[in-house]
Amino acid sequence: LVEDDAEGISLPPPEGHISVERLVFVPPGRTKPVIKAVSFALEPGDIVGVIGPSGAGKSSLVKLMVGAWRPAGGCVRLDGADVQHWKREEFGRYVG
Repeated sequence: LVEDDAEGISLPPPEGHISVERLVFVPPGRTKPVIKAVSFALEPGDIVGVIGPSGAGKSSLVKLMVGAWRPAGGCVRLDGADVQHWKREEFGRYVG
């Protein structure tokens, strides 16, 4: 989980442009990534569905997208800003 004491940056309210850039995630206690160099972009109003078998990384992807987990590589951006850099309390007002 992301540390609560991370200060972060105060940013303007987001418009909703989301980009996932070469995202890599290795779960704790594992050596192989469940998410390997995933990239996509969504514009405000877009709808996407993520399907796959148990253990494929669907929940991990969501936790990375909302900044609850840190990726091993790549990043998730909301309106161009890495979600890890947002002030957590401000970010939480817009993302759920």
